[in-house]
Amino acid sequence: MPHAAGADFFAGAYGTKERNNRLKADYRRLTDLNEKIAVQAAALSALLTEQDQILNRNAFSLERTTHIVDLIETASEQNGHYRSYLREPLNALRSKYDGKYWPSLEQILDVAAREIPEAEFLHRSEEAIVDGRGEAVPDYMRELFDCIETARTSPRKLPANFTLTDACLATLATVSLDLKDVVTADRVKTLRHRLNKEGFPGAWATPRRTSPQPSAAGGEGSKM
Repeated sequence: MPHAAGADFFAGAYGTKERNNRLKADYRRLTDLNEKIAVQAAALSALLTEQDQILNRNAFSLERTTHIVDLIETASEQNGHYRSYLREPLNALRSKYDGKYWPSLEQILDVAAREIPEAEFLHRSEEAIVDGRGEAVPDYMRELFDCIETARTSPRKLPANFTLTDACLATLATVSLDLKDVVTADRVKTLRHRLNKEGFPGAWATPRRTSPQPSAAGGEGSKM
């Protein structure tokens, strides 16, 4: 079935140990960067404040860009959208309102220093991988069930009653992850039920069965 093959390819490509390790490393690095950016913004704001204090108590001259509109103008030199739509309205506002109406660069940096955003996950399976113990088979199954559920709701939908048996799932995990120890159907069944309880919609609780179709002559339904 092409849909199942596509879902398995995605899980096989993105549910590997290497990819999961990279995901965890990237999440740790992103968290570290968020904190460092805030620290650097606070430090830069403090330096600019000290610079202003020195300039204000001495007869020094320093050519620098300080007004927020000037900073935007310089940063948007190559931005045709800015030049076409925002430059004139902003310059008009600058002419109408003097400096006390606008934030300073230090104030903007102070805001950046107070913000330490927490990275959020777009997919529950990836959040579970980062929070989990890095077990290859559970991580693979989370990815696979996510892909199956995505395929159910995509324009090229999977059949509503589509499922894979525990034995089939076990084979997919063993082959896709290139495991030395064969994954058993019983292990997959236990894991599937656990993921179902955690709310992974692709991890069906029990195999869905299609109602038997009556034969044209009214006899017994055909066996698959």
